[in-house]
Amino acid sequence: MKLPLFARVAVVCLLAAAAAGVIDFASAQERPPFPALMVTTIDTEDPIQVGQSTVYICTVENKGGKAATDVRVTMKLPKELIISGLSSTNARVEAITFSPIRTLVPGGKATFTIAAAAVDLGSVKVESTVTYREYAKSVIDTEGTSVY
Repeated sequence: MKLPLFARVAVVCLLAAAAAGVIDFASAQERPPFPALMVTTIDTEDPIQVGQSTVYICTVENKGGKAATDVRVTMKLPKELIISGLSSTNARVEAITFSPIRTLVPGGKATFTIAAAAVDLGSVKVESTVTYREYAKSVIDTEGTSVY
C-alpha cells in the first residue's frame, strides 16, 4: 500500500527532525497520568555458601507521569540470612524499613541496599515491599538466592 503524499512528507519531516536531534523518540514515550512505581530486587552473588555474604539491591523507579509521594520501602530477610556485620547470629533483624522518600518524580529512581550473610542452608527469598500515598496496595518484588 502506498502512503498518500502528505503522509510521506510527514514521515520524512519527522525522520529529519529526529536526525537533527530536534525530536527524541526515546524520551517522548507517553507516561500514564499518575505515579506508577516499578520495583526490582536483585542479589549481587548467587549462589552463596553458609558464612558468605551477598548484597540485595532494591530499585524503585517512577514510570508514571506524576510524582509519587511518601514512598516507603521495607526489605524482609528470611531466617537463613542476617544483616552482615552483626556481632552475633542471635541478633535477628527480620526487616529493614528505610526512611521514606517525600517525592519520587516521574522518571526518578531510588536505590536501597542490604548486605546479608547466610547462616543456614536453603533456597531463600528476600522480599521488597513498596507503598506510596497515591496507590492503596503494596508493590512487592522478591529475589531468590541459593545457599549451600
